[in-house]
Amino acid sequence: MSIWKSKKLSDLKKEWEQKLQDSGFIDIEKEVRGERVLKQFSANAFRTTDTLTISSKQEFFGLVGRRVAGDKQMSVKEREIMTQYSQGIQQRQIIEHLQKLGIKCSRITITRTVNRYLTRWQIPTNKKRRTM
Repeated sequence: MSIWKSKKLSDLKKEWEQKLQDSGFIDIEKEVRGERVLKQFSANAFRTTDTLTISSKQEFFGLVGRRVAGDKQMSVKEREIMTQYSQGIQQRQIIEHLQKLGIKCSRITITRTVNRYLTRWQIPTNKKRRTM
């Protein structure tokens, strides 16, 4: 067994972490799935992102949201997908939302719906889309 995974080292780590915690030390790392990673505070989430990128994303999703509101020919499923997409919600969460509404959906359906409407509305993206 590796020295890094030994019980003796694990016990020593726990002992020192407890001593640090008792002294009031605030660690900037946390343990996630057995690894030490830096904590991410919500106030700092966009600190490294430049303002142009943030404003571009806000403008893009705002435009998509306005187009969804103005399009009267969408089905309920398409409207839900595009509304959730315009709010920046991830595909996995969109699928869960649709399942709660009793609508079957897959990632491929979401991707194709989003691509179809972005193309129809002529909203440019920086992603290269494959043509079929």
